[in-house]
Amino acid sequence: MSQAVPNPPPTSSVVFLRPITHPGIIIILMFAGCVRGGFSDQRSDAPADDLSTIQSDGSDSRPADLEADAPRPLRWSVPQPLPAATVGLIEPGLRASGLEVVARNKNVHHRTVRLALDQPFGAWSVSTIAAGIEDPSFFVAGGVERAMVALVSSGDSNRHLERCPAACDSLAACIPIPVLDVTGATIDGDIDGPSVAVLPGGEVLISHNLDTGTSKRVFLAQPLDLADLTKGLRSVEVPGIWNAVGDVDDPAISPDGLVMVLDAGSDLWIAERPDTTSSFSVPVPLDALNTSEQEASPCLAAWSGGYELFFSRSSGGVSRIYRSMGQR
Repeated sequence: MSQAVPNPPPTSSVVFLRPITHPGIIIILMFAGCVRGGFSDQRSDAPADDLSTIQSDGSDSRPADLEADAPRPLRWSVPQPLPAATVGLIEPGLRASGLEVVARNKNVHHRTVRLALDQPFGAWSVSTIAAGIEDPSFFVAGGVERAMVALVSSGDSNRHLERCPAACDSLAACIPIPVLDVTGATIDGDIDGPSVAVLPGGEVLISHNLDTGTSKRVFLAQPLDLADLTKGLRSVEVPGIWNAVGDVDDPAISPDGLVMVLDAGSDLWIAERPDTTSSFSVPVPLDALNTSEQEASPCLAAWSGGYELFFSRSSGGVSRIYRSMGQR
C-alpha cells in the first residue's frame, strides 16, 4: 500500500503561482477556510483526541525506511460521527470560531454547535443559509468573518465562486469572484468546492475543482489582491492529481498549505508536500478513514499541532458527518 510523503515545517512562499506583493498594505486575512485560525492561533492546551495507531497508509508502526529524525506520517483517530440528523447531510463547513459546523441536505443547510473546542457537538437544527449556496468555506478578513461559496447564476448551469457574508442568508449580499488562468483569461466551466487557507506567512491559497464537462480537476488559486478577493483569483491546475485518481470533487487544503484531502470515487485521498514551494505528492487513499461505504466532502481545519477533518459518509443511502483528528 502506498505511503503519503511526510512533511517538514512550511515556508512562506507558494508553489505554482507567482507571489503577489502589496507594499504598504497590511495583510487583513487572518483565518481561513475550514480553519479556526492559523497554526499560531490554535489551542496548544486542547485535549488530544485518542489517536489510533493507524497511519495514513494503514500501518501500525513507523516505516523502517524513514530516518530517525524524519517527521512521522499523519496518524488519524478513529472517525466519530457527529449527532445523527433527521436527513442526510453532505459538504460540512466549519465556522471561523471552530464551534459551529454547517452541512447541506439538497437546498437546506443545517447547523450543529459545540460549547467549546473540547466539547461534543449538539443536535442539528435548520440554518439560515440561503438556498442555492454550496460548499461554504469560512474565513476572517479585516476582523469580519466571511464565506467563499459556490453558486449557480440565473440562466447559467455552471457554478462559480462568490464571497458572501458569513451568515450566507442573502444571495443579494454575495459578490462574484472571477477565476482567471495565468494569461488573465476567465476559466470556463463548473467551479465549486472552494477551500480557503491562509498560510503562516500571510499568503492565501484557495483550492477548488473545475468540471469541464469531460473531467473534474483540482486547481489552486491565489488572490490578485489580498485586500479584496472579489478582484479575482489566478488559478492553475495542481499537476498529477487527475492522472492519479481521475475526477475529483471538493478538494480541501490544510491551513498550512501542506496537505490536501480529496473526494474521488467513493473514497478520500490524501496528497502532501514538504513545504509550500514543492509540488504535492501523488495522492494515495486515506485508508485509515475509508470504508466500503462512500466517504466524501472533506473539510480540513487546524487542531493542536495537527488537523481536524470533517467529512460525510454515506451508509444505506443516508449521509452523516464524521470527524477525525490527524497528528504526527
